[in-house]
Amino acid sequence: MRYLLERRRLLASLATLTIGLGVLVSLFPPPATEAVLLNQPARTWMTNGTVYAVARAGSTIYLGGSFSRVGPPTGSLVELDASNGNYNPNWPVFNGPVYAILPDGTGGWYVGGDFTLAGGVPRNRLARVLSNKTIDPSWNPGADGPVYALAKSSTTVYLGGTFSSVAGELRSRLAAVDANTGSLTSWNPAASQYSSFNAVYALAVSGSLVFAGGDFGVMAFHYYPMTNLAVLDASSGIALPAPISANGIVRALALNGTTLYVGGEFTDVEGNGRNRLAAIDTSSTPLTVTPWAPSANDAVYALAVSGGLIFAGGNFTAINFFPRLRFARIRADGYVLGEDAAKFDSTVRAIVVSGSIAYVGGDFTTVQQGVTPRSFLAALSSVDDNLSSAGITSWNPRADNPVHALALSGSTVIAGGAFKMVNWEARSNLAALSAATGAATPWNPGTDGTVFALAVGSGRLYVGGTFSTVGGQERQNLAAFNLTDGSLASWNPGVGCCVYALAAGSTALYVGGGFITLGDQPRNYLGALDLTSGAVTAWNPGVGCCFVFALALSGDGSTLYVGGFFSTVGGQGRSNLAAVSTAGTGAVTPWNPGPNNDVYALAVSGSTVYVGGAFSQVGSTPRARLAAVDAASGNLTAWAPNPNGNVYALAVSGGNVYVGGNFTSIVGSNRPYLAAITPSGGLDSWQPSPNAEVQALAATPNALDVGGAFTTLTNRPRQGYAGFTLQLISFTTGQLTVAPGGTATLSSAVLQASGGFGGTPDTQRYILTAPPTHGTLKLGTTPLSAFSSFTQQDVNSGQVTYQQDGSSATSDSFTVSATDGIDSSSGPQSVPIAVGNFTPTPSPTVTPTVPPGSTATPTVPPGSTATPTVLPGSTATPTPTPSSSAGGGEQPSFVPLVTKNG
Repeated sequence: MRYLLERRRLLASLATLTIGLGVLVSLFPPPATEAVLLNQPARTWMTNGTVYAVARAGSTIYLGGSFSRVGPPTGSLVELDASNGNYNPNWPVFNGPVYAILPDGTGGWYVGGDFTLAGGVPRNRLARVLSNKTIDPSWNPGADGPVYALAKSSTTVYLGGTFSSVAGELRSRLAAVDANTGSLTSWNPAASQYSSFNAVYALAVSGSLVFAGGDFGVMAFHYYPMTNLAVLDASSGIALPAPISANGIVRALALNGTTLYVGGEFTDVEGNGRNRLAAIDTSSTPLTVTPWAPSANDAVYALAVSGGLIFAGGNFTAINFFPRLRFARIRADGYVLGEDAAKFDSTVRAIVVSGSIAYVGGDFTTVQQGVTPRSFLAALSSVDDNLSSAGITSWNPRADNPVHALALSGSTVIAGGAFKMVNWEARSNLAALSAATGAATPWNPGTDGTVFALAVGSGRLYVGGTFSTVGGQERQNLAAFNLTDGSLASWNPGVGCCVYALAAGSTALYVGGGFITLGDQPRNYLGALDLTSGAVTAWNPGVGCCFVFALALSGDGSTLYVGGFFSTVGGQGRSNLAAVSTAGTGAVTPWNPGPNNDVYALAVSGSTVYVGGAFSQVGSTPRARLAAVDAASGNLTAWAPNPNGNVYALAVSGGNVYVGGNFTSIVGSNRPYLAAITPSGGLDSWQPSPNAEVQALAATPNALDVGGAFTTLTNRPRQGYAGFTLQLISFTTGQLTVAPGGTATLSSAVLQASGGFGGTPDTQRYILTAPPTHGTLKLGTTPLSAFSSFTQQDVNSGQVTYQQDGSSATSDSFTVSATDGIDSSSGPQSVPIAVGNFTPTPSPTVTPTVPPGSTATPTVPPGSTATPTVLPGSTATPTPTPSSSAGGGEQPSFVPLVTKNG
């Protein structure tokens, strides 16, 4: 056998099996005008593994594959409720690891790590989250390597990591930026020529001193050698003349008054035996190592101080020879408190304490010696009590990867790490998402093996793969669920081996794979089952060895197109591709294009069959892995996109052919793993750029579902599955009008945002990409410059104004882009401004009536004419009214008095 079954399990795309694309096209006719999908995926939930099949039924999206969890794509920084662990969906998404979180003092946060996008905004490893949960548009220093540590003093933020430049200037592992603007300061203690300076992992600031811990050799910080622990002047960066050094890596620093606690992998600090824990008196001159010396038997990665206790986390299993599994509470006199219930099964990397609760993050998956599952995050209670053991609380946010940083903000916990989702739900190879919300539904049957195929028909969801149980009940490689309630149907034909392809017709389910028995009947790799009873039908074309990977029905359901790795069908020579009548016993038609290698994907659109796979020619004509064939004659068309890798998935919508696979270029252009090809064979501008192969596609007129082995799309966290829609964040613009030298206020009629991932007017933010030429935009009284920003709420409340500069220009404009502050951003749009002396609305003539015996002093509105009427016996005194004409300086005008008989 030329290909092993296991290889087929990895390569088979089965994308066309979701509903049978021939049926799909008839159910969802192309829209009148071609819709353009956005590059950014919608914020639906994702999986933690590969998705091989996708199907939609009504308002539900079904996923099949090899995964164990589904969850929201939160990214690597989240805000969690401190009491129940629920995440805030309006928090900006970070696309890479977060290692450091630091309060900015105004309700926001400085963030360091190894990310390149924050809230949809480009940010290289440094970002600032404002108090309204959006990314500061101007604070953007940028570093060329990971940032592991942050510390703040007054108006300066200090940075530590493995970078060699910040804001485009040389800064080796240490730098400082302005806390408000992000501008790089001159503080530069670590000259870049010292190659032994490898990393800074921890920072702390005390008065005029900056403490840096890490992994560096004998370093010359302005000529004073320091090893793994540096003490620097906060203003000049010059090192203290009498340094304190450690003989191993320093991983953690924590200040408590004038005492600096140090954790790491050392066994000696400045000639004093200290096993991974030490304390330094920062008030002494020179600095001295204190007697505090609890002894840990392995590395310490986290330190926190609260209520007179020092909390330590790491990879140790004992402190002072007492068992302490990676978490311990230590008094200031060095006494280790009684054994805690918290016994973590792997490294603790972060600790924050709020009253009697300690929140813990790290690499662990269980606590209490494997008794209690806790996925990388946990909370311990009663940690402020010196007598009681700390216990595990019910707080369980469930991250999917390690947590490296924690911080507190009122009633919330901010967590950062290498995770992509929190609050995940367990789902074994099968899941259902709401098409409206993107979240998982309660449906959770589970299979004990991989799901490769899904199809919808006759009120059921059909599932094929390599499993033996579904929802705990025996189902051999094929099962059905009732769509009305999600229950497992009694329909149970059983298949002798793997199922790779499904297509649902009007009365039969067509099944393809690697089997030789279907139900209790012999069927070589292809067969049909009654949709209602599950009985094997007489339809039996018979495929020669060895696999069927793809099935697609014609629009009228009369023909089934079959792709795979075979040489005969129905006893007739058919190389990897055939067409079979769905009537009777399944006669093989004369249609015979003949690709020379495997076919993995099929899609039918009108009179064309699109074919994807590993072939290099069709018949005798060169066609690299992707071709279009006339559905009637089998003749090859001129359509030839030529991807440079295998094609595993195809879908047709709106005239475009969507192609997924393991290619990196197509139509001669860079398009990794996923592309849209026009009917003429050209390349659509759509470019979501997944980072690994695509295995499944399913299309509707306004959405495209994508499954595969990728973990990101458009550089955003999207693992296994992503859905693309026609609109995310967008905004409409209207014309602003203003008089020369005048001021006009923006309103929602001028700028109005919509869409996105749940952003509110307070988080929907406009970024000024091109300021006006003949005037100034202001937020309140503050002028806005390029890349300044304001929110939709600022617009709605009349806080954003445009002041014209008095020039003779008759028009002006400015350009903004929009972001929902979470994960979606728009392209730029121009807002037009008309400048001129606009004709005001005519004012009415005012005729005041003066009662008998009264004196009236009529007030005439600017630009109006008043003719007061004086009743007999009354007196009226006309008031001069200034003219409303521009320029001023005119003499006041008077109006005549008219006496009216009473």
